[in-house]
Amino acid sequence: MLLSKLDCMLFFELFIPLLGYANAFDGMNKRRPIDQARNILFADPCILAEYVTKNPHKLISEHLKIVSGWQNCIRGSFVLLKELKLSTIFLQLARKKNPVAYEVVGLNDPPVDLAEGLGRIVNQVTLLPFKNVIIWDGLFSAGPFCGSNYMRGFNEEYQNLKKEGRVVKFITESLHN
Repeated sequence: MLLSKLDCMLFFELFIPLLGYANAFDGMNKRRPIDQARNILFADPCILAEYVTKNPHKLISEHLKIVSGWQNCIRGSFVLLKELKLSTIFLQLARKKNPVAYEVVGLNDPPVDLAEGLGRIVNQVTLLPFKNVIIWDGLFSAGPFCGSNYMRGFNEEYQNLKKEGRVVKFITESLHN
């Protein structure tokens, strides 16, 4: 359900300087809230590509590969559907034709704890590949809780995705199609 403490520290050691780089990318060097810096980073794919190419923080190749993988992030609104032993199920809301559920591992706290419960809609979420799992950066805008009828429907959708082997455990480029 959570990254190891070492992996969590590594994530923040990689992510925070990257946000600083994105924050300064426009040359303004403003003090922005962390979620605004994150939005700048992922709104323009050139920022991350340039960061990886220039490697301004002299990351070792293994760490640079992790950061490079973040070009394949998934952003959007999700419902926190189910808590499993090793992950939390995030069901993407905007994909009615081809629904997608993701197994997401938390950082310091389980996603369900941060969002204050299952059935919560979380907006402005960024899912990232990290080593061999999907994580989120922990930043989100809390939406409403879903009613029991919605939750039944979402759970049925998840069960169908599970039967079809379409619950995503790893982010790859093919998910963007």
